[in-house]
Amino acid sequence: MATAIQHDTRSLETDSQFEPEPLFELRTAGPLVVATDGTVRSDAALRAARAIAARTKQKVLLLTVHAPLPVMGPEVGIAVSPAVEAESRKGLLLQVLEQVERVGIRDPWPVKVATGYPAATIAKLARNIDASLIIMGLGGHGVIDRIFGDEMVLQVLRVGTVP
Repeated sequence: MATAIQHDTRSLETDSQFEPEPLFELRTAGPLVVATDGTVRSDAALRAARAIAARTKQKVLLLTVHAPLPVMGPEVGIAVSPAVEAESRKGLLLQVLEQVERVGIRDPWPVKVATGYPAATIAKLARNIDASLIIMGLGGHGVIDRIFGDEMVLQVLRVGTVP
């Protein structure tokens, strides 16, 4: 006895019922945060942000973090005045503004200079403004820096929740 099996010859690719769902949804609502130190090593991060923003129409915030001098005990006579800290922050801002010009960014991206532990400060700001992405340059760090946790990108990945 022969059994006839009827096959549906429609292609799965053309049947909307079988279209795969995306694995993730790209968040483009929040701004892009570009964490930069103003050096040539992070120029590519600005270029990447420009390309992403042009495609997604997202706003971009440039963030640079001023790490305060470590607090020493009373036996170490290093006194840092507020004027020295302000001058250091101003120098960092000027370095980032020079970088923007060097890279050829024409859009009016705001620049924020924050003070604190860099990785935690970057991660916290990105979370607080509901950023969709943090863009950073990898820099010229080697394997030893990555093993011992000195690479800033890895530190931000460890403490942050924003991709």
